[in-house]
Amino acid sequence: MKSKLIVGTGDFLDIAFDAWRAKMPDADVKRHDIAQDRSHNFDLEFLDGYSPGETTMFAAFDNRFLNFKRLELMGAIKGRGFQMEPYIGVGALVGAGARIGENSFISDGAVIGAQARLQHNIYVGPRAVIGYASQIGQSAWIEAAVVIGRRAKIGAQVLLGEGVSIAEQVEIGRMCLLDMPGHYRENLPEKVFYVFPFDGPVRIFN
Repeated sequence: MKSKLIVGTGDFLDIAFDAWRAKMPDADVKRHDIAQDRSHNFDLEFLDGYSPGETTMFAAFDNRFLNFKRLELMGAIKGRGFQMEPYIGVGALVGAGARIGENSFISDGAVIGAQARLQHNIYVGPRAVIGYASQIGQSAWIEAAVVIGRRAKIGAQVLLGEGVSIAEQVEIGRMCLLDMPGHYRENLPEKVFYVFPFDGPVRIFN
């Protein structure tokens, strides 16, 4: 069995390391707290000490910058040839035909509906529910207890906060941040933020 290295920083590194170690009690599971320079670039020299043929990796970073830093870390590791399979919690329920992309993290207690399609680098929190045949874009971050209805489409790098539910067949554009609890029934274009203290949506234009 290959060894497993969990790479990242902060609380999510702790969560991911503990989760993988519990899931693979007989494997050599290690962690590496990665450093960044003043320009927020990752120091990847430590990877020279590992072989893709002997070690698989998992990138564990928080959701800052719409989960972009974690995606950047994943890309840098994958570019060196390391496998990065998803973590699926022992207590998670995954329906028939569902697909989960590499370096995704499905927490214990999460429910992934049948035929759902989850791209790479996604986080799904405890008790979150992804409905039947829903599509979740790369690097989406779905907090605990979020509910996504059947056949909904969630764009890349969307962040859904606790207390958010998405109605059936609703489409949320990429890089949206929905951090205000509520039931979202209408499609949203890209780069719409629902955050405190604003009473309504904030639209980000280039």
